[in-house]
Amino acid sequence: TRSALGGVAFLPDFTLDEAARQAGAGAASAVSELFRHGALIEQIGAHRMRFHPLLQAFLRERVPPARARELRQRAALHLREVGRVEDAVALLIESASEPERASVVLDCADALWGGGRWVTLGKLLSGLAVRAGEDPWLDFWRARLALTSDFASAARGFERASRAFVERHDARGVARCIIGRIQAVLYEGASFAALAPVLDELDELDEAYASLPPEIQAELAAFVLIAIWNSGALRAHLPRWASRAHAVLASEA
Repeated sequence: TRSALGGVAFLPDFTLDEAARQAGAGAASAVSELFRHGALIEQIGAHRMRFHPLLQAFLRERVPPARARELRQRAALHLREVGRVEDAVALLIESASEPERASVVLDCADALWGGGRWVTLGKLLSGLAVRAGEDPWLDFWRARLALTSDFASAARGFERASRAFVERHDARGVARCIIGRIQAVLYEGASFAALAPVLDELDELDEAYASLPPEIQAELAAFVLIAIWNSGALRAHLPRWASRAHAVLASEA
């Protein structure tokens, strides 16, 4: 029974069905029995319950490390599937090393950003030390968060990450950084003429452009056209990007 309950203890809260999925049918039976006796388990909804923190900690501590890792990952996967990304991330980083925490943050960053959980993403990133040679996606996400408050810092972060992506031949990373650099200029109200080197970088991506996901192609074309429209110094790039924007629209028609 304790072993079954230990599996469930990695979920922050649960239904009986979730308990069975996490640790087997015996776990649901053990939870039901515990609940009937009112022993350190709380009902928090019509069908949802959670362990008292002391009981949860007690049960987790008695799970062997390898098994605990497996159960933690299984619980986190379920939490992500039901849209509880923050709970999943919190669970995965509890006992993770610095590289493992960075990997978890990067794995969930798009979902957190897309769900408007910017504060959560910021807290997670702030808990990671800035290291030389780190994954440039960490730089990218720090820069993207800076877009909400410090445009100059954001632009520098995108530029730094872009250089690393170029070295890695990561066209997707370069494209997303260029979108960010255009956004930084747009939001700050600075001169778009300064983006001339950025569009030159894009020309170097010419062959890789077709391999980018359609949604990135569309976003990139939209922001480049905004930059071109707002700066006569960039007009030489208009035919190419007008053609690319037309191709994106045609593919979605």
